[in-house]
Amino acid sequence: MGVVFLMWLTFEDVDTRYVIPLAVGLCAWLGIRFFLSRTGVISIAQLGLGGALTGLAVTPTAVIFISFKSGLHAHGFPDFPLVQVRDVLYSTPSWVLVGLLAGLGLGVWMKRKDGGEELGSGDSNGQQGV
Repeated sequence: MGVVFLMWLTFEDVDTRYVIPLAVGLCAWLGIRFFLSRTGVISIAQLGLGGALTGLAVTPTAVIFISFKSGLHAHGFPDFPLVQVRDVLYSTPSWVLVGLLAGLGLGVWMKRKDGGEELGSGDSNGQQGV
């Protein structure tokens, strides 16, 4: 991810088609890493909420990337016009919905994979299944 970010910084692009996937990738990686590090029972609702919060983080992350890149390139004009930044901000509800659905889908998949038991619950000895 870091190599892709550094490569993106060198391009003289003025389009958000590269910055949005970078923001989505970083937020998804951090969200998955956070929720997989949790121990104990995780409900489908918690995964849905976590997905929605992860989706909510996409927009500020993309704006930070845009600002960072515009600050590095000392042009007389910004790399990303204000209209594009506005469009990124307007996409926030879509990313929240995508994150919510991804979290709920992950929760349903995990529950089905575990045979319908509570997510993260162990066997009768209190240990995780091997």
